[in-house]
Amino acid sequence: MMGAKMMGIEEFLKLGMDFPILDVRSPGEFNHAHIPGALSFPLFTDEERAVVGTLYKQESREVAIKKDWTTWSQDEENGRGCRDDNPKWN
Repeated sequence: MMGAKMMGIEEFLKLGMDFPILDVRSPGEFNHAHIPGALSFPLFTDEERAVVGTLYKQESREVAIKKDWTTWSQDEENGRGCRDDNPKWN
């Protein structure tokens, strides 16, 4: 198994030609701007991201990290799942 290593943006983008790039930001962030060919695989919906951001700003980083997400639905209907706009990975 290979460990993680630091790399420059040029090397990262070159590797992206052979391997999928997963963008884990919210759908709104992805739609605003993303690396061409990246796959949208959001960890949070736009609504969840707003909650985290509000907790982070109004409370603290720790409170935002410890937010109990077990009450949030995790199905594709609520923004889960992968959006693939790269024909190479279809």
